[in-house]
Amino acid sequence: MLANKTPGRYSAPMFTASAGNHHSTYFLSQMTTQTMKDGKMGTYYLWDQQGNLRESRFFLDIGGKSKPGLKLVFPRR
Repeated sequence: MLANKTPGRYSAPMFTASAGNHHSTYFLSQMTTQTMKDGKMGTYYLWDQQGNLRESRFFLDIGGKSKPGLKLVFPRR
């Protein structure tokens, strides 16, 4: 399942990423989600305003029935 989450035109959050000594800041325009196992695990994809894939992050849903939507998010390395 793929889902799009697009912030409003003027509410695009700034996202900062660093890898080693390289540090970059960009405006996040879109976040897509790909889930497996009924939404219990999946990947977040972060896109910049020019449509380039900037990052992807793996997540696990740990909330269960008591706290739905509580997720552990791991950066790709």
